Amino acid sequence: MSGPWEQYQGAVSTQPADEGPWAQYQKAGANFDAVTDGVRMAPQPQPSTDPTESMGTGERIAAGFGRSFVELGRGLKQNATSAAKMLALGVAGSPEARAGIRQGFAPIQQRQQSEIDEARVLDAPLMSTGGGQVGNALGLMSQILTPAMGLKATSAGAAFLPATIGGNAAQGAVLGALQPTATGESLGLNALAGGAAGGAGAAALKGAGMGINALRGLRRPGLDSADRAAVNILSQQASAPEALTRAAPSAVPGVHRTLAEETLDPGIARLERNMRSTSNQFDAIDRSNNAARVQAIEGFAGDGAALSAARAARTRETAELLDSAMQDGGVNVSAIRESLAGQIEQSATRPAVQSALRDVNAALSNAGDDVFGLYNVRKTVDDLLSGKAGGDKSYARAATRELMQFKSQLDEEIAKASPTFGQYLNRYREMSVPINRMQVGQSLIDAKSGSAILDPVTGAQVLTPAQFSRKSRSLDDIAAKATGFSKAKANDILQAGDIAIIKAIQDDLERQAFRATAGSGGNSQTFERTALDNQLTRRVGSGLAGQIPMVGPYIRDFVGVLDKSRNDRIKERLAYLVANPEEARRVIAALPPAGQTIVTKALTQLGGAAGAVSAATAGGGGLEIDVVGGTPVPADEFGPSQY
Repeated sequence: MSGPWEQYQGAVSTQPADEGPWAQYQKAGANFDAVTDGVRMAPQPQPSTDPTESMGTGERIAAGFGRSFVELGRGLKQNATSAAKMLALGVAGSPEARAGIRQGFAPIQQRQQSEIDEARVLDAPLMSTGGGQVGNALGLMSQILTPAMGLKATSAGAAFLPATIGGNAAQGAVLGALQPTATGESLGLNALAGGAAGGAGAAALKGAGMGINALRGLRRPGLDSADRAAVNILSQQASAPEALTRAAPSAVPGVHRTLAEETLDPGIARLERNMRSTSNQFDAIDRSNNAARVQAIEGFAGDGAALSAARAARTRETAELLDSAMQDGGVNVSAIRESLAGQIEQSATRPAVQSALRDVNAALSNAGDDVFGLYNVRKTVDDLLSGKAGGDKSYARAATRELMQFKSQLDEEIAKASPTFGQYLNRYREMSVPINRMQVGQSLIDAKSGSAILDPVTGAQVLTPAQFSRKSRSLDDIAAKATGFSKAKANDILQAGDIAIIKAIQDDLERQAFRATAGSGGNSQTFERTALDNQLTRRVGSGLAGQIPMVGPYIRDFVGVLDKSRNDRIKERLAYLVANPEEARRVIAALPPAGQTIVTKALTQLGGAAGAVSAATAGGGGLEIDVVGGTPVPADEFGPSQY
């Protein structure tokens, strides 16, 4: 079953042979131009009858659609022949060879030209109807959109649907050049018309898209062009733009995370580093966050005065029990001596450990078996552990584990001989829990947990990710040192809320380390700043102004001044959004950048494609040159071949 295009062709072919367009064309005659190797025929009259009269609008559209593909085939064939001829002439070595090549290609080009000219006359009735023009335009659009959709996921897809005005102009020029060139038409001017139409169509609909976005902004009070530009930059820089809308606040009261710390997005981290290098909005946030973290630990750690008061209260309440226990004696120290001697012998290859154990052994030898003397031995162990033993006793640190093990054995033996001493130890340890809790907390905010320099404004220790994480991941070690009990566990000393605060601060600082390093790719911050500046420059008006024909170069400098002002505003707004994730989410919710970008891009592509086909559709397929009196036009001036 034949389609509308075939039916139309059949209707045309039913005209009398002596009155049909081809017969009329033959009567008009043809001139062969030996210089240009081509034939140029004067415009031919339309067929005497209109074959589209019996066709409906839908049939005309379908016929025009089919015609576009037939024309594409003719254009490709004509351009391929011209290209082959040019290539052959380019490699020809003598004038005789070049003349032979021209002579060989002449009948081929003459036949193709005749077919194109005849088709142009036969298609005139169809292309004079609205349906025929619409169908032809749809066919040309499909020649762009079909491969674009098939290659959408590849880099080649952008070549079929460019998102810029220049890209659409180039696409229009290519599409115009692919159309067959009839007598009186110019390949170069067809390409020029197609390029102009493609660029104009893209510019028109891009402007419409910007207008739509502007109207949307008017319906959302408090949002301006800087908001839109800043959010678009955030969306493009983010590795996962959807994360920008998800809140991830700190669990530490008073801590205000930045956007990079909340999203943990490498692209946003890179962007934030750029913003930090040029904006002072982050200094106050960093200082406030550090003060909030230190204050959260001080909530259970207290300060030096609170720790001293707790120790004094413990001494008062346990003094009576200790005084009573001091009167007891008969402690069996033989097992302790034997164990200590074995440890000294086993530490022969560790001189520092051996020296500390010998100090304890000497004190034990002079103590006797009463609680009073053995308690002093116990205090000697504490002095060695705390570095208060006097002299050069730094070697005792190497024997921490052994000294704490000896102390535990000594306490057990004393408690066996003196139940009161056992009661003293229990009460002492019970009252030590809040003290140990403060000791653990204060060790987390001492000089070993952060910068060597205190915050000059707040006076607080500046916690740093590496040092604090090192301590927070070994809380049991801190608890053992704080209590002097080797088997002490942080879970037995700290409350659940304390551990939660420590973990929250650790999480904060690890996020801080992430935003300070992630996404760098080995690039310097200078390189990253330059890349961002280039991105901002591509977004503003001077680039578009420079593309305006004729006057663009003259107004580029003026628009550049406006661009710089707008750049500064965008940077300021961008820094604020990066420093304030809640505000960033509010702007994103009110003005979705992804949707706006997609709409503007789609309109630009659609306008470019529509403009590109308009030059090929208008006037039957090309930009025609008037031919006066039926005089042939030399192909060397306007033809598809320049040879």
